[in-house]
Amino acid sequence: MKLINKTILITGASSGIGRQTAIDLAKLGNTLILIGRNKKRLEEVKKKCNKYAVNYKIGTSYIICDVSNEKNVKEACKLVFEKYNKVDVLINNAGYGEKRSFLKTSTKNFKDMFDTNYFGIIYFTKAILPSMLKRKYGHIVNIGSIVSKMAVPDMSAYCSTKFAVMGLTESLRHEVDGTGVNVSIVMPGSTDTNFFKNDTFKGSMPGKNREVIKTITPKEVTDRIIYAIEHNRFEVYAPRQFKGVMSLKNNFPRIYWKMIKKML
Repeated sequence: MKLINKTILITGASSGIGRQTAIDLAKLGNTLILIGRNKKRLEEVKKKCNKYAVNYKIGTSYIICDVSNEKNVKEACKLVFEKYNKVDVLINNAGYGEKRSFLKTSTKNFKDMFDTNYFGIIYFTKAILPSMLKRKYGHIVNIGSIVSKMAVPDMSAYCSTKFAVMGLTESLRHEVDGTGVNVSIVMPGSTDTNFFKNDTFKGSMPGKNREVIKTITPKEVTDRIIYAIEHNRFEVYAPRQFKGVMSLKNNFPRIYWKMIKKML
């Protein structure tokens, strides 16, 4: 799919990866629908996107929506179809993480994170996929994480949600094969966004260790999202070097575990 003159919906579009993706897709000449909870931030992203929209006679709009609330999602998607009649690309990006040991992570912490990181994807996909199948055209991109395949300690809730996203995406890819609808998962490593500004990360990555963790920029992730869509790739890593790490895990597990233990 060539990303020009497409109608694209992005969740979690007010900051980080979602924000950068919206801006980069606007530069390519696409109509953007931004989903988020922070009106001020969404308005700012909309203005940035519309600087490029003038060249293509397109526009960017936003809808305030809590992705963890199924009713909110249904209402938002109803507005989308009333205004645009279609969604060519759905990018399920909304999500957050927390750093706590398993025993210090309450069942509510687990549930809340699944409601946003996992069920948010289900709600939007269920609302939009039927129209894609009817048109025999569309692409769904779920933003996973490197921890969709490589869990780390003290983030059991977050890792669980991203493993679930991996399973959902792979299953869905099989189900829609041959329908004209494509499905991808993009798996970023640690990205320089507000993710690590969560209070639960305070004190856990002091000094230079914090800089080591922030290995890539949102722009690098956006480039991989665009690559996944335009080349119809199922699994895409950001950075792509993580593919080698996964190969090591699958083929030489003892070496992998020693390496990870040393890193952590």
